[in-house]
Amino acid sequence: MNLAPLLTPLSMRAWSFDLNTLSKAAREWFASSNEDLRGATALHGLGSKEYLRLVPYLCQQAAEKALKGYLVFRKIKVVKTHDLRTLSDLILPLNPELDAILKEASQLTPFATQFRYPDAAKGEPTVEDSEFALRVAKQVFNKMVSLIPFDSSFKF
Repeated sequence: MNLAPLLTPLSMRAWSFDLNTLSKAAREWFASSNEDLRGATALHGLGSKEYLRLVPYLCQQAAEKALKGYLVFRKIKVVKTHDLRTLSDLILPLNPELDAILKEASQLTPFATQFRYPDAAKGEPTVEDSEFALRVAKQVFNKMVSLIPFDSSFKF
């Protein structure tokens, strides 16, 4: 499966994954992550404040799924959690150089519920929340993708 059409909008480079390297499950995690990021980017681009609750949530989901995709790629059991620090703690022993980006990613964890449910709402999201979440989620997605070998015969 060539993920280039899915990844191109968010990546500086188009990727073609070697099917022997990337399992179907990992491809599905990355495809779902990319879908959430594209949705968040589109909603944020509308410039309407009525979507401010959705953008941070979708970004948290995108980062979570990218981390889970990388864990699946590395054949590490994925735990059922929305806590990005928990997922980061599984990745750090493999890639200690990711400490800074994973610490920043963990700041997205509250967006999994903070603005999604009326009984969990702690204030209203801001445009700055959306911009921060988009920046971090894109960085996480692109970094996780960059750690996976790609088919060098692919033209970009």
